[in-house]
Amino acid sequence: DTRGERAYVLCDAPLLLQNARCNPEVGYFCALHMLYLVQQKCAEEPLEHEHVRVVVNLRSVAEWAKDAGVRRGKFLQAELSVRGDAHSQGDTKIMTLEVEPPRTVGVDSLQDELEAPEAAPRWRRWSPIYLFLLVGLACWTLALCLTFRSPQAKHYC
Repeated sequence: DTRGERAYVLCDAPLLLQNARCNPEVGYFCALHMLYLVQQKCAEEPLEHEHVRVVVNLRSVAEWAKDAGVRRGKFLQAELSVRGDAHSQGDTKIMTLEVEPPRTVGVDSLQDELEAPEAAPRWRRWSPIYLFLLVGLACWTLALCLTFRSPQAKHYC
């Protein structure tokens, strides 16, 4: 290239977009924003003048797009780093990005809260059942009263 611009080859970018589309916690918008963050991370890496092509391996980012979510953490909160073995082959520099998922302090307890019954007093958790039993008992009592009422009661009805 005579203008001195570099060409970036994004390996596994289609897989990243496919996994982002399949994961409702990620989606295309977050995937494209992550590609912007990848571009920023690549720009931070030192390149030699002879490097006109940069191959970026996005496999771990694509896998993160599949796994990200409530239990594992938000997709865009992950830390990106270039694996230490970035190497060159002629005019090409090869970089492999690694993803460090966010530290999910309390996510397990949050998930447990979502799966566990509400932390309300016991009588409030059981109140729909008690109400159902009370209404059932009232209906049963009314049915018994109507069935076995005395003949004198007919004069008052």
